[in-house]
Amino acid sequence: MLKSVDDLTYSPRELSKWMWRLASGQLALPTFQRGYAWNTPKTRELVKSLLQGHPVGSLLLIPDNKARFDSRPLKGVKPTISPDDDVADELVLDGQQRLTALWKAFRSDPAEKDPELFVEVVSWHDDSLKMKEIHTSSGIEAKMPESDRPFALYQKRLFPFKILGIQGVTTHDQAACRSWCIKARKNDADASMELYDRIREDLLIPLHNQKIWYQMLPKNMSWEDAIGIFIKTNQVAAIIKKYDICVAKFDEVNKGISFRNEVSKMIEHNKGLIHWYYGQDDKISDKFGELLVKVACLWASRAPTEGAYLTENVQKILKDRRQEFPDSLAWSLNFYAQEGILGDKFAPSEVPLRVLPALYPVFKNVPEQYEARAFRMIRAYLWSAFLTERYRVDANRRLHKDFEALEEILKNPGKLAFSVAKMSVPIFNKEKYPLPPLKELYDLENPVRPPTQQSMRSRAIFAITMREAKDFATGKQFIRTAGRGQYHHLFPIAYLSKNGLSKKQIDHCLNFALITDTTNRVIGKTEPYKYLAPNSKLSHSQGADELQKLVESHFIPFKALDQKPDNVAETYRAFIEARAKLIYPAMETLIDGGTPSPF
Repeated sequence: MLKSVDDLTYSPRELSKWMWRLASGQLALPTFQRGYAWNTPKTRELVKSLLQGHPVGSLLLIPDNKARFDSRPLKGVKPTISPDDDVADELVLDGQQRLTALWKAFRSDPAEKDPELFVEVVSWHDDSLKMKEIHTSSGIEAKMPESDRPFALYQKRLFPFKILGIQGVTTHDQAACRSWCIKARKNDADASMELYDRIREDLLIPLHNQKIWYQMLPKNMSWEDAIGIFIKTNQVAAIIKKYDICVAKFDEVNKGISFRNEVSKMIEHNKGLIHWYYGQDDKISDKFGELLVKVACLWASRAPTEGAYLTENVQKILKDRRQEFPDSLAWSLNFYAQEGILGDKFAPSEVPLRVLPALYPVFKNVPEQYEARAFRMIRAYLWSAFLTERYRVDANRRLHKDFEALEEILKNPGKLAFSVAKMSVPIFNKEKYPLPPLKELYDLENPVRPPTQQSMRSRAIFAITMREAKDFATGKQFIRTAGRGQYHHLFPIAYLSKNGLSKKQIDHCLNFALITDTTNRVIGKTEPYKYLAPNSKLSHSQGADELQKLVESHFIPFKALDQKPDNVAETYRAFIEARAKLIYPAMETLIDGGTPSPF
């Protein structure tokens, strides 16, 4: 039995052999490992250190006979070569980020959004080529034809890092290096061969031979011990999150059940809805998984703080109730859509999304005659969370108290009168958590931030305007079209700027509406009184009366927008105030659980 990681010995392995093992499929990840998380600057610094011959830290591996551990390839790795039979398979416990970053740097696959790195040398004429800097982009490749880029790069003492690739392993190898050198030296055979020899001898071969050290855990180590070492090794590392430790702990306790695989199945089960809300980026799985953990904390009567993730009762709830989560989240995302929140990038806050799925198992059992009251209470909770200061600090502990109070009410339908809920649920205490004053909404000296920024209040205000909003040109409602609209200044930037308004004033939250690309092409940068005029393209496509209804569906006072101003600045101020006075009653209605209308 291994007493500590310090008892292990270190062994070296050339970088080229690390890449070969990835390409052969012999080096993989245990399924409990988190996803790839490094950004381009970290990859750049890693490559720079290797080309300088500096150590880049050791890796931790465990042998795998394919019977003990569930595994998956590193991100972007698609094994393409057959391994030797006498080499044991290995799993990476620590070192995933470095190995994946190197693989991506060598491959530079645009489809995977891999960084394109360029090596800058001190001089082409030194006795030995020396790396000066690593650049993410040369600024050349996008400006010149493909055939001219190598020469232009050479002139600036640059070459693509990917031409240092490993023969037979990476997409670019020594043949690619020779080809690049020929183009860089304008087909001068002698000069190109000299350049190739220098890159190969001074940079490529030393890089391939650069040693990356590793420790290998014993072949007979159990699954539980391996995960235990992974947890202990990473608990003190700043880069790893408590969520990743939680995932490893789950897999350790529940042998044969992979948490990440379970999350992937849940996402596939609700793929349309999940992708509508979160998009399809690489981080969906971890966002979704950590949300599940936070909901499990609430089900386990714990505040959803990171400190609760590893507790025994939360881990048990994760196992026993994980199948309830997909339907609970689906219901919650549908509720978000119903309330005018069109996806992750438009959401005022994720905080209520921890509470709603946790409430669903109780909510679905509310008797039919009380459903309307239950919906009203949950709507009031959602908008109070968005529009008040309740969760400004200590959000997880406060939402835990709100959840417990809401759950108790839902379990006792007789208490569903909103007047009772106001007294028992902390967030409904309007003395402690009031709406901001109306004047703050239209104050142009301290304007409400634009919804393009991550401001909870401004995004909440904007979400109110989207509850029934229809596109000005197409007449289609925006619900369920997350990601297809764009923020648009109702009063154009240049128009206001030349009339003395500051950028902050121009970017006031209430100067925005969501429109489609089609509408944007029609409106362009035109002043409001022109694009709303009876002879405008919008009016011709919709009719004047219908256009007014479409504009007003965004909680926009049509008459305040549709006028030719004598004083642009004053007209703009009057419009912002008029729209604020239209939206504020809707805010008051929503935090009481009602359904406001823009008309």
